[in-house]
Amino acid sequence: MEAGHKQQHSGSVEHAPISDDLAWRQAWLVFLAMVLCTLVIAIFAAIAFSFGDTQAATILAGTAILVMLGLIVQMLLGLNQLLRLYYGLCGAGLFLYVVLRGGQDISDLAGVLAMVPGFVVVLGWRLAAVFLGTLLAATATVFVSDSYLVPADALSLLVELKFFVAFAGLALFSLGVGHAVDTSQRELLADYQRVSMLAYKDAMTGLANRRASEDLLVYRWEEFKRGGPGFAVLLCNIDDFKKFNQLFGRDFGDGVIIRIANVLVHSLRNQDVISRWGGDEFLVLLPGASQKTALQVAERIRRRVDGVELSMGGERVPVSVSIGVAAVDLVLGPSDLLNIANAGVFQAKQLGKNRVVPG
Repeated sequence: MEAGHKQQHSGSVEHAPISDDLAWRQAWLVFLAMVLCTLVIAIFAAIAFSFGDTQAATILAGTAILVMLGLIVQMLLGLNQLLRLYYGLCGAGLFLYVVLRGGQDISDLAGVLAMVPGFVVVLGWRLAAVFLGTLLAATATVFVSDSYLVPADALSLLVELKFFVAFAGLALFSLGVGHAVDTSQRELLADYQRVSMLAYKDAMTGLANRRASEDLLVYRWEEFKRGGPGFAVLLCNIDDFKKFNQLFGRDFGDGVIIRIANVLVHSLRNQDVISRWGGDEFLVLLPGASQKTALQVAERIRRRVDGVELSMGGERVPVSVSIGVAAVDLVLGPSDLLNIANAGVFQAKQLGKNRVVPG
């Protein structure tokens, strides 16, 4: 038998990916982390003010206000990479101020060490590595050159070494944990996508399966009810398919299915979605198509299938399809759409097969 190669249709099935859930969880984690950060900074600002340290109180309060502005933007527009960078710059500025401020012992610097894992949570380990590396270099420069805001508050060499080692160690540990979490999430997403492909894909043709099309029909219908574009469906049934299996064997019948799947793939647009609806049926979803357009597409498919060259034992084996057509503007819901298309297929069979009938 002459058969085409199995191909996948480029149209995709729309379903809520786990990546959306991960992104939502990450955004909330960042939001909560920055809310906590704002509260802590505000508390330290109040403490500094109560001790008469106006400079520290002003800088801490200013940082808290800047972070609050970022939180407002996140609530309105959502989290994006630019906002992550903004949060990182706010944290880096505060970190450098505390380092430049110095003090008599490491207790004055212990608070900023808690910011290190925060950089990884908020920025992600890749961007956090850039920020933390820069802060390590800046801290080393301050310690080596004694470039403190007030020279009298310069830290002792021992305190500087303790802080630097603690900072570097905590940064490496936090980045390692961040990398491990990111890797596990990527592996989880990859596993989900593989399982999803198996759940929503027909193994023989590489097309979407019935479950995928049912989900997509509901999605498109809900979108249509909210004022979205209309759509139409074609239900394509292979005429006299049982005789192929009975006369020529199941392998020949499978080859017929694959060949017709290829015809459908090459007859439709990238945005159209083809699924194997049943053993000898295909469902085609045409986004934005009217009843008239769907009938024209269906007729083009029918002619191309009718022209497929199949042979067995040197003799041509004719193959054809009966197609029912239904448009969403004529129905009350997804089930009605399928019933109308199925009625069109039944009528096409009654009229002699190898034809297109609107439901």
